[in-house]
Parts: sequence; structure tokens; C-alpha cells
Amino acid sequence: MRYAYRRLGIRNPIVFASIPSYAEVILRLPRDGMIYYYSDKYDSHRNITARDEIRRRDRILFDAADAVFCVSREIHAELAPRRPHVYYLPHAVDAPHFAAALADSGPEPADLAAIPHPRVGYYGSLGDGVDRALILHAARALPDHQFVLVGKVLADYSEIAALPNTHFLGMKPYADIPRYGKGFDVALQLFIPNEWTYNCSPLKTKEYLSLGLPVISCPIREIEMELADVVSGVSDGPQLVAAIERELATDGPQKRELRRRRVADDSWDARIQTLLTAYREARRQTTANGP
Repeated sequence: MRYAYRRLGIRNPIVFASIPSYAEVILRLPRDGMIYYYSDKYDSHRNITARDEIRRRDRILFDAADAVFCVSREIHAELAPRRPHVYYLPHAVDAPHFAAALADSGPEPADLAAIPHPRVGYYGSLGDGVDRALILHAARALPDHQFVLVGKVLADYSEIAALPNTHFLGMKPYADIPRYGKGFDVALQLFIPNEWTYNCSPLKTKEYLSLGLPVISCPIREIEMELADVVSGVSDGPQLVAAIERELATDGPQKRELRRRRVADDSWDARIQTLLTAYREARRQTTANGP
């Protein structure tokens, strides 16, 4: 990192940290200030084995940062009482990237075009965290609906893949994701419920909404608090089947426009300006109050 500083001519920057694993490295970097951004509740991820060590490093960055930003209201509610200058800053969306797909009148990707409608779609990693039981239930209950799964398969999906109405299209470049999402009729966001999912703020939700898609999600507190008016929540297979049928029956141009408008102001440029304004105020207050 110091070598990169020299090559790029960087001197005493604002260091932006978002993963606690590198806490000791971050504290050794020359810097003018530091921002710590909680993109998840790190110590609750199902695959972490060194949980105590993650918590120790998380605490180092939490205490050392000039300002702390939390991606969900649940994380913010937990951390805000512990120190000054802790802010709620939800995920944004790369709206122009997804809007370009809506404006593109060209043909669909060939592997998607071969699949008939209605399409119930998902894109993202296909690992153990996805609720495969829900997808399997819905695909069996709705044999005339096509379930399109875009992403790298990292777990056993053989039972789902054996069904005639499921389609695994593999991992796609980020540049192509909006073109695939645009072709869904309903979008799914189904994670196995646990502490991590309860506290998360899925970026995927806003990407789906920026395409105007009906979205069906597992229980996620951030969505329930912020986007319940445009996202359907489900907890089991029958609820999922009912939600898919309902969303397909009631969807239309006005609803799609409403969903797009709902996230139209959630740009990354706007988030960065909010972050920098809060950070500068935190530094100003700290300087005014003395060490």
C-alpha cells in the first residue's frame, strides 16, 4: 500500500475502510482521516470461523475512525449509542447503468431469449445462503412459470436444476446484468433467514427496482422499514407462490414507473456527497472539542 501511495502520488488521504480484516494494516497507513463503512454485520456471516478475531479488528476500526457509516437502520441502531459520529447511509444504485438497459431496444441475450414467459428471475451468487427450498417449492408449484437463475453456482442446486422449468445461465459480466434483469417478469431475493440477512441492506433490491421489476424478498429488516411499499415480503413456499402470482397479475406500466422513481434519487454520487459532508462535520466537531 505504501508503494502504491508513492507510485500514485498519494499523500495523507482519507482512508475508506469497509472490511475489518485489514484493521492493523489500515492503522499503519499514512492518512489525514478515516471513514469506516459497515456494509454488513460482519461478525454474523455464516462462513466466519474466527468470529472473535473479526470482532476485535472491527472494534479497532470502529474506535479509530473519524466517522462511521452504517448501511442499515438495524446496524445503526446498535452502534450509534456507542460513540459520536455514527451515521445511517443506505446503499445506492448505479441507476444510469440500469437505465441504459431499459432504453436499449436491441435483442435480448440469446440464452435468455430462448426462455418463454413468465420468467421468475434471480441474479447473483448461487451459494448456500440462497434459500433453495423456497425456489424448489415455487418451481414445482408453478410448472408453467420459468425460473431463471443467473450467477455462479457455488453449492448443490441439482434438485432445482432437474426441473424442466428451471434455467441456470451461469455467471455474467456486470455490464450485461441489466440486460438479463430487464427480461425478468418478477425478481427474487431469497436468502436463508439469519442474523446476517436480518441486518443486511441488499444492493440487489435497488437494482431490481431501478429496472421497474416486481421484487419478492425474504424477511430483511431494512426492506421492511424502507421499501415495503414496493417489495413483497415472504417467509415460506406458499407465500412465495402466492406473491409470484399476485405480482404477475397486478404488474403494469404505472407500477413499474413507481418502482423506478422510488430509487431514482439513490445514486452513488449523492451518497458520496452525504458521506463527505457528515465526515467533514465530524472532523470539525472533533477539532473544536480538542483531543
